[in-house]
Amino acid sequence: DSEVQAAHVTKEAVLAEHRSAQRRREQLTAEVRSQTSETEALQDEHRGLEGKARALQHELSKAVYTVGQRDQELKVKNSELHEVRQSLTCIQDEMDEVNRQLKEQCNRVQRVEGSVRLS
Repeated sequence: DSEVQAAHVTKEAVLAEHRSAQRRREQLTAEVRSQTSETEALQDEHRGLEGKARALQHELSKAVYTVGQRDQELKVKNSELHEVRQSLTCIQDEMDEVNRQLKEQCNRVQRVEGSVRLS
């Protein structure tokens, strides 16, 4: 009778340990599922961020290209403007020379007129 009771107590203890181990396995399985799910979510987020980074890099490359083009256009326009300024300076110098010559001619004409009046 006491052996049966001892066997029964032992059996209950083993069953309790078995249930406890089963619960622990279920907890660990749930943790693994949770961590797997979290890992997959982080991988999805990472892929999304990589896509955004590539899109931003592409935008940046386009912007850098556009700025480079505009910079080149500005250099060409500055060069053209420099040429125009040089041409204007040459024209101004020529006009100054023509004005000087005209003044000399006017002075000569005035002297001649003065000589003609006196004679």
